[in-house]
Amino acid sequence: MTSISYASDVFKPDPAYVNIYSDVKAHAVGDTVMVLLSENLNSSTSTSTKKQGSYSSSNSNTQVPFVKNPFKTNMSASGSGQYSDQGSNGRSATITGDIEARVVEVLPSGLLRIEGTKNIQVNKEKQSIIISGLIRPEDISNNNTIYSYQISDAQITIKGTSPTGAKGILGAIGNFFSNVIGIVFP
Repeated sequence: MTSISYASDVFKPDPAYVNIYSDVKAHAVGDTVMVLLSENLNSSTSTSTKKQGSYSSSNSNTQVPFVKNPFKTNMSASGSGQYSDQGSNGRSATITGDIEARVVEVLPSGLLRIEGTKNIQVNKEKQSIIISGLIRPEDISNNNTIYSYQISDAQITIKGTSPTGAKGILGAIGNFFSNVIGIVFP
């Protein structure tokens, strides 16, 4: 009895199989892309207020009716005031680094929704970087990277804790009052 062999019997494509002619860019749910963080943020505000005013009032020889000895008064008052105030506030931040993000959704328009988290701990200080947003597949470079400024609806959050938390600023005396006496410092 002869058996017939087919090509599909010899080679069965594996879902994880990558075609050597295909692109290595992220394009499907579960694929990863390296996000290169490059953000420079600057903001400033300033306000100025100026207010001036003056007033005057006078009253002379007021007589109260039906009183035999009327009160006679001469009164006057005047004054002026001036107020001015100025203020300004500025802040700047620079964020650089990289974070691996995973494609969590492919939208009907072809945009890719990505999310990624990176946790770092140095000398008992923990820092987490969280990123999410939408990217266009054509913005992904040949080495599967994308700059953070190319992410639409980007949300970049950096959270950090120190070993002493917010009390680190207060020093030893502040920690003593906060821990022993129970006074809470901002």
